[in-house]
Amino acid sequence: MSTLPLEIYIYIIRLATWDSEGCDTSYETIETEHTETALAPILDNMPTKTSLSLVSKMFNYLTEVFLHEFIYIFRFKFVPILLAHLRRIPVGYTTPRGHFCRRLDIYLGNTRPTTYLDEAWYEGGHTLWGLVPACPYLEVLIAHVNTKTVGPLTIGTPHLTHNALWKTISSYCSQTLRRLELSGLQIRMDRIEMMLQRLPFLEVCRIANCEHFSHFDFYQDSQKQRGWSPDTYDEEEPTQRIIRTGRGPPRIFSRSDKTASGFFDQQIIEEFDKALDTAQWPPSSGTCVLPHLHTLYLDILTERFFNFNLPTLRNLGTKWSDFSQILFQTGHPVTYNYGHPNTITRTLQSQTFPRPIGNNTIFGGFPKTITRLEISDYCLPLHKLLFFFPNITHLTWVSPGEAFRIPESTMANTTLQSIVITYRCNYKSHTPQIILDGVQDALESGKLLALQEISINWKRWDPSQCPCDLNLEAFSRFGVVATKNKFPEVSRVSSFYFYP
Repeated sequence: MSTLPLEIYIYIIRLATWDSEGCDTSYETIETEHTETALAPILDNMPTKTSLSLVSKMFNYLTEVFLHEFIYIFRFKFVPILLAHLRRIPVGYTTPRGHFCRRLDIYLGNTRPTTYLDEAWYEGGHTLWGLVPACPYLEVLIAHVNTKTVGPLTIGTPHLTHNALWKTISSYCSQTLRRLELSGLQIRMDRIEMMLQRLPFLEVCRIANCEHFSHFDFYQDSQKQRGWSPDTYDEEEPTQRIIRTGRGPPRIFSRSDKTASGFFDQQIIEEFDKALDTAQWPPSSGTCVLPHLHTLYLDILTERFFNFNLPTLRNLGTKWSDFSQILFQTGHPVTYNYGHPNTITRTLQSQTFPRPIGNNTIFGGFPKTITRLEISDYCLPLHKLLFFFPNITHLTWVSPGEAFRIPESTMANTTLQSIVITYRCNYKSHTPQIILDGVQDALESGKLLALQEISINWKRWDPSQCPCDLNLEAFSRFGVVATKNKFPEVSRVSSFYFYP
């Protein structure tokens, strides 16, 4: 056995520990992926790799490459130990262990009872505590960092994230990264564009907690006195967030109020500070062309979306009101509604927009390759959506309005096959039957020729305790399957923010 070439042993170990979905970023895999089920086979392979590494010194040497290709973090207390481990060069190799890593998943504050209380966030969060530089050949980077839940003021507040993080990801992962998912990290829309310019091989991009790039230009003192204040930026860097809820006093979170966490020694902290001061955007062509991107989710979708060239995009998701504002405009200045308790709007300076051509908006057209759309918008009518997305086959709509009736003048749609309506709370104020009646009228008038199924899902009601009677049998005469379902109860690891 000892006379066999090492390549044979490596091949056998590879077969024994291979997980095809670990770095699989194809559209078919991502479309049906469930986070928990996707993690299960990868985590099951970990004991196999560990056992093989303990067989002998030779097996330990051969399995080094496979032991660290997938890394998952669920508790922050292990980050300092892992960072030191990834920086070491194993015996017989010339590169640190971190160079073998192909997938890095960080889930902090996503599972119960484990919580994340912002440990060392302001010390090294701008490089994910050195993990991104330590793993320069990442193909998959997923960071779900939920905010701390101490008191009502901090719930749902994303972390103030230094621009150095986006620069670090762009610098170290530009030629390898194919899947990027971020949540709980505050990022401005213009930074997203600058980062995507430098990730040409990206296939899946899901980013929550986006901020408007000119978010703070239009506020006046009279508006601030009404109880809500925007983020404060210093030289385009997030410095503090002012949160005001109800009649209580404001709560200020500041980057300058950091104290030593005790998790890292002084040398590591100095490295973090140096990385913060020296981070720069790597060179780029200046154009945002993503030839491989097939899945994109941004919870804020503004006119900057049309700066992207996305020739293969198939799945688009968004959930903020800017989406409907873009679609509603036909030649007028755009008005943004940020959805805050005190409604504040901004109108773009008067200018002449080119007349829309075909199914385009005044800013440009959505890729015709989009076949799956996931949105959360109350104001948008169905016929407007089908006009701008004529090729979608699957529509997932969270908390829609009641404008599902399609006007007679609208052309028939021949592509839409599935509609999924989801309510995340009590929908007594949003009667699902009105939506079903609108779809039924569209079927009778021949406006939805390809529709095969419609589903009403909700989270807080059992199907047997539905607060209103839904007439689902009427759809059978059109050959459409209509169902009502309980929204699946999943952990915070898998539900997350990416699904509007």
